[in-house]
Amino acid sequence: MRRKIMTQSGIRAALAAATLCAFAAAQANAQSSPPQPTTPQSGKAAILILDASGSMWGQLDGGITKIEVAREVMGQFFATRDATIPLGVIAYGHNRRGDCSDIEIIARAGSQNPGALSQRLNRINPRGMTPISESLRIAAREIPPTAEEADIILVTDGLETCDADPCAVAAQLAQEGIKIRAHVVGFGLSEQQANALACVPDQTGGQLLRPQSGAELTDALNQIAAAEPMPEPEPEPTVQENFFDIGPKAEAGHTYRISYKGTARPVDYAGFTRRGEAEPDVSPSYGVIGGSGKTGNNPFTKQAPPEPGDYDLILSVAGQGVIARQAIEVVSSSNGFDPIGSVEPGKRFRFTWRGPDRVEQRVVIARPGDPAGTYEGDWGYALHKNGRMGLRAPAEPGLYELRYLSASRKEILFSRTFGVGVPYEDADLTTSAELAERALAATQAAPGQDPLPMVPATFRLPDGFPPTPLSWSAVPLDPDMSPEAWAPQSDMVVGEGEFEPGRYEVSTMGPGETEFRGVVEIVPGQPNDFVIPLVGGGEAEQNPPGQRGDAGSSGGSTLAGESQGMACRSPTGCAYHDPVTGLALILPQGWDIDPPFFYETAGGARAGLPSATLSRTIGGDMQQIMLNPRQWMTSSGPCTDTPAGELCRATSTDVAYLGAFEVVRSSLRIAAASAAPDPSAAPRSTASAAGAGASAGAGASAGAGTGSSRGGDIQPRNGRWTVTLGRTVVEGCPAMIAEQIRGAGLERRSGTREMTFSDPFHPGPLMADAPMQVGWSRTGPGSWQATLVGQSMGPTGQIDVRLELTVVSETELHEVNHFSMQLPAPLMAALGGGGSGACTSRTGATWTWQG
Repeated sequence: MRRKIMTQSGIRAALAAATLCAFAAAQANAQSSPPQPTTPQSGKAAILILDASGSMWGQLDGGITKIEVAREVMGQFFATRDATIPLGVIAYGHNRRGDCSDIEIIARAGSQNPGALSQRLNRINPRGMTPISESLRIAAREIPPTAEEADIILVTDGLETCDADPCAVAAQLAQEGIKIRAHVVGFGLSEQQANALACVPDQTGGQLLRPQSGAELTDALNQIAAAEPMPEPEPEPTVQENFFDIGPKAEAGHTYRISYKGTARPVDYAGFTRRGEAEPDVSPSYGVIGGSGKTGNNPFTKQAPPEPGDYDLILSVAGQGVIARQAIEVVSSSNGFDPIGSVEPGKRFRFTWRGPDRVEQRVVIARPGDPAGTYEGDWGYALHKNGRMGLRAPAEPGLYELRYLSASRKEILFSRTFGVGVPYEDADLTTSAELAERALAATQAAPGQDPLPMVPATFRLPDGFPPTPLSWSAVPLDPDMSPEAWAPQSDMVVGEGEFEPGRYEVSTMGPGETEFRGVVEIVPGQPNDFVIPLVGGGEAEQNPPGQRGDAGSSGGSTLAGESQGMACRSPTGCAYHDPVTGLALILPQGWDIDPPFFYETAGGARAGLPSATLSRTIGGDMQQIMLNPRQWMTSSGPCTDTPAGELCRATSTDVAYLGAFEVVRSSLRIAAASAAPDPSAAPRSTASAAGAGASAGAGASAGAGTGSSRGGDIQPRNGRWTVTLGRTVVEGCPAMIAEQIRGAGLERRSGTREMTFSDPFHPGPLMADAPMQVGWSRTGPGSWQATLVGQSMGPTGQIDVRLELTVVSETELHEVNHFSMQLPAPLMAALGGGGSGACTSRTGATWTWQG
C-alpha cells in the first residue's frame, strides 16, 4: 500500500479527523454491510495507543493544549465508532516522570461503555516519557485470540524517547500469525519526524497521517474511508538453500562473520535457530542484521549457539517471514589455555588461550574449588586480546586456576591449573594451536556432503615487486575437496577467483624466473586476501606459509618490556604513550588499542616502526584502524603516511569512524622509547585512561614539589581537593535503567574537602563519606581498584560496581566508576536493552588539589 503524508492546519478538527481517519481503515470492511450492534465482530479488533507524555501539554493555536484536544476527540470517537469491533485503549507517560515502563492498559479489547471510557481518559495528565516501541508490543499482546485481523492506531506528538527501535517492533508485528496494520497519527509532527516513524506503517500496510491544518484533511478522510480490506497474505516464499557464505559446521559459542546473497534491510533478522523451527528469541545468536541507511550489514556478525546440535541459519524479512534457511551443525567448542606450569608470586606472567572472545567475557585467577564468581586480584577482559594476556600472580604461594568466565560470570567456560611459588607439572600439554587444529577438523565438511558455497579469494606478490601479469595456480590439499586445480587462462597481476573452502598450495612464476609459493586456507566469511612469499628469499621469512583467510597480525612479537594496550572511555579521548615502542597518540572515546609491537622475521630482522591495531565494536561489528599492517589490500581502503608510519582504514562513509581516524592520524608520533622499562612499573593489561586533557607526561613530574615517589608511586599532596564529575557513558542499558544510572552518578560525593593521605599513599580518604565500607587494592604504581558491589541475582543476573583510581600527579587524581549489570539476553531485550544482555556505564571524575 502506497504511503502518503498529509499536511493540514487546524486544531481540534485536525486531530479529531485524523484519529477517526485512522480508525476508518479498521472499519472499512464493516461499512459494506449494516453491522449488528449487539454482536461483536470476533474476526476484527482495534487497539488505540494514546500518547500522554509531557509534550502533550504543548499549546496549539488559540492557547489550547494538545491533551485537551485529544480528550475531546477520544470522547467523540468512543460515542460514534462501530461498537461491533472490539476496542482496547492503552496510554503511556501519564503516571511517572522519566519512567519508560509507565504504560497502562486503560481498557482491554472488547465492547466499551463510551461515557465511562471517556471519563477515564479525561483524568489522564501528561508527565512522562514516550515509550512507543514497548507500547506497540503491548498492543499486539492485547489483540483478542479470536481476531483474524487487527488495527493498531498510535496517536503521538513525538518520537521514541526510550532507547528502543519502533521499526524493529513493526517488523515483528508484520510477522505475527494474524494480519496487523499499524497506523501512525503524528499529531503536530514535522515531516522529518513523521518520516522517522514511517517504517511502522510501511512494514505493516498501515497509514501515516500528519494532521496540521484543515483544508486537505477532507481528502485524508476520503482516502482512509475508501481503504480496501486487508489483502490476503502472499503465498509463503520459497526458502532459498545455500544462501549464506558459511561452512556446514560452526563451533559452539564462537563468532562468525556471515555473508549472504541478495540484499536485506537493517531491521531484518538473521541468525541461528533449532533445525526446522521458527524464529527464536533475540539473543547474541539471533537478531537484527543492523547497518546504516536502507541496506543491512553484509556480512553480518552472529555468535554460534552455546549448545551443540542441529541448527538452521535463517534470514527473516519483514512481511515475508523466513526467506532463507541453511542447515548448520554446531559442534562442541575446542577452547583452552596453553600449559602454564609455575610462576613467581606477585609477578606478572603471560599466557595464551583459544576461546570465543566475546563482550564482557573475562579471564580471572581463582583458587581451585571456588565458585565461578569468585576470583583473586588481577583479571582482564578477553575481547580484543587476540588470545594473549598478562596478569599479576597472587602474592600467596599455592595452586590456582586460570579461568575463562562467561559474560554473566556464572559459568566457567574453561580453566587451567598452575602453581604460584610451588612446583606444578601439568599433565595436559594441549596447546591453543592444537585446539585450533582440532576445531578446524571438527568444522570441515565430511566427504560426500553437498558442495559448499564458493568463496572469493585473492593472491598477490609481496610489496616491492613490479605489478606484472602472472600465471597463477592453486592446488587443493585437503582429501575431501574436489581434486581439480585452479589455473585461470589469462594472466593477472593479482590472482582472483572463487574457491571451495579449504587449504591450497598457491604458486606463480615472477619476473626473472623467480618462484612464489605458499599454503593458504580459504575460510568462508573472511577476507581471504593472501600475500604469496618468494621461495628461498627474505620475503618468505616475512610471510611464512600456512596463512588463514581470517588471520590477523600473527607473527608479531612484543618486547621484553611488555607493551600495553588501552581502552578509552573518556568523552574527550585518551592520551596514550607506550614507553617500550615510543608510540604516542590520542585514542578516541570507545576505541581500544592492542599492545604495539615490532614485526620480526624468522632471521631476527626487526621492523623500524611499530605496528598496532585500534578497534571498536558497534552493534556486534568491529571497526579497525591499522598502523603499519603487514598485509593491506588497496581495495580494503586507503592508507596515509604519518610520522609513525602508514595508517590504514577501511573504505567507509561512517562519519564517526572517519572522525576517529582523523583524530588518530593527526596525533600520531614516535616519542622516546625506553630500552629497559622499570620492572617495578607493573603495567596493567588494559588501562582505564584519563581524558586527553590530562597530562600525558604526568609521570615526569611525579617527584616534583613536596610529594615523594616510592617504587614508582606518586604521593599526592595533603590539603583541599575539588572533584569534577565527567559525563556518564551508558551502553546496552534499557532507558529506565540508564536514567537511574545518570541520576545516581557519584552524587554522594561532596564537591570540595580537606584530605590527608597516608605515606605511602592509600586512597581511603576519597571515600570517607561513602555509605559503605570500601576496600581498595593496589593494581600497579599509582593504580588502585575497589569493588563496591558484587552481587548475584540468582538465575536473573549479576550486578557489579567497581572504582578505578589513577594518580596522575601530586595535584591530580583520576577516578572511573564502572557499573555492570548482566541479565539473560531475552529479558534485557524485552526491557529495551542490548541483545547481549549486558548493561554497562562509566562515569569519570577528576580530583584537583587546590592548596
